[in-house]
Amino acid sequence: MYKAFNKLGSIEIEGNQLKYRIATQEINIDDPQEVEKDIKRTLQVIENQDTFLLPYDIQTVNRYMVLYYDLAHYNGLEYLRELPLKEKLPYLLSLVEIAKSERKGIHVLWDRMNFVVDKYEKTIKVLLFETDHLKVYEKENNFKSVVDIMTYSMTILSKILGLPKRNDFIDPSEENIRFVETIFRLDNLDDLAMYIETLMIDLESQEDEVEEVEKKGFFKKDSKPKKKKTPVKKVRQQQPKKKKKAEDKNSKMMKLGSGFFVVTMLIYFLLPVILPAGDQAKETEQNIVDVEDLKVDSEAFEGSEKYNNNLVSVYRKAYNSDYKDAYEILAKIPKKELSSADVPLMIKVYNETSHLGLLMDEMPMLATDVITFLLTNEKMDTLPDIAKTMKTKNPYIEFEVAYMTEDFKTMLTYLDKIEINGRKEQQVIDAYLALGELDNAREFANKVGNPDLIKQVETFKN
Repeated sequence: MYKAFNKLGSIEIEGNQLKYRIATQEINIDDPQEVEKDIKRTLQVIENQDTFLLPYDIQTVNRYMVLYYDLAHYNGLEYLRELPLKEKLPYLLSLVEIAKSERKGIHVLWDRMNFVVDKYEKTIKVLLFETDHLKVYEKENNFKSVVDIMTYSMTILSKILGLPKRNDFIDPSEENIRFVETIFRLDNLDDLAMYIETLMIDLESQEDEVEEVEKKGFFKKDSKPKKKKTPVKKVRQQQPKKKKKAEDKNSKMMKLGSGFFVVTMLIYFLLPVILPAGDQAKETEQNIVDVEDLKVDSEAFEGSEKYNNNLVSVYRKAYNSDYKDAYEILAKIPKKELSSADVPLMIKVYNETSHLGLLMDEMPMLATDVITFLLTNEKMDTLPDIAKTMKTKNPYIEFEVAYMTEDFKTMLTYLDKIEINGRKEQQVIDAYLALGELDNAREFANKVGNPDLIKQVETFKN
């Protein structure tokens, strides 16, 4: 997935890797080591350094500074939508701490794509923050941004324009609605942090009280004498007699069924003889998706509220792992009417019900998101079977399947039909080298300007 980010930069996500690119002329430096020192120097002034995720590598590629982040052990903010309020609170509290760091002069980019969830540490972590060289060009009110993200985690809304309605909540319990109403009434980070901490203590106390009551009830129940059960006599039911008329009717139906089976089998075996081979090929041939349909732009999703009620039901059923019912509702909704924020939900539901092929037939531009999902969840081995269920040929899917099956010649035919970057650059080099096309590999590596690929080609031995 490729997306504009921080006004002058862009991010690209492939599998577990995220890249942030910005032109070197915008940051007035082209030395990666200086950028790395600048990041570490900036973090020295704050206490909660662990909430800032550092890039594992920084490189200058052509005229761009590229920061590489490893997201193998992290989830997007959508993960919070799956959690009940009590489990969500530690994450939300860490978000407040990130906002408080701005008091130390560290400005954060308040874009939802700039945050990841660490479900092992139960915290939210931030990627891009301002340093001397790396500027944040989109400045937002940090308190409002925190409240918006918290509200996003409780609702199906992709944009928070005000206090959400009951139908907007994933779980419209009084507890959840009261939480959102309360944070909307607050006006500073300190009060927000205090409210969350107090609520965490209250919910923990309530749970302890419930457990204590259940224990007392258990012992009280066990102390009661057991009543003797009165034996129940089994009444033998009399079997109804079969009528001769019904018997004759069944016999006729059996004969008709047998005759229908014979005719069906004759049609099945004679069909290849009657129909020309060309006609059969036309029936089974997959349509190739148009390149224009693969482009993801601002108009790909309309973000309509027309299906809000249906979408709420989908989120609730997915929240309760009732994916079958969630799919039956979601399948009837035109996907273009939804928001791009609903994409993770779509992929999750369609994957759990083994319908990812249908989703990509309807929305071909989601192929890269599906691939990223499969890579992240280590399910890429299922892609060839998913491709077989599709009515269309999606270049992104065909490229990946050909690579997996080592059909490199077929794979390279899709180069002009898809966007080649990141992980795919490595795949292309692998294909050229496997085919012994060293000159093509060298030309491609120099074209994309990736120093690792250039080195790999130069040191390759047949």
